[in-house]
Amino acid sequence: MLSSLKISIEFCLVNQALWQMFKIIFYYSFVLVILDYVFLRLNVCDLPCRMKGQGYCC
Repeated sequence: MLSSLKISIEFCLVNQALWQMFKIIFYYSFVLVILDYVFLRLNVCDLPCRMKGQGYCC
């Protein structure tokens, strides 16, 4: 009885850790997609070249 309870608690902890990892990965991929979109919309990658007066480099 006690050992099965211990196993179920460990399984629950592993499950929670996996869920946290999944949430973090999902969140970061979501943020990266948004940042990618924003960077593409604003052409931020061109800014260093514009500051040097070279115009577009991308």
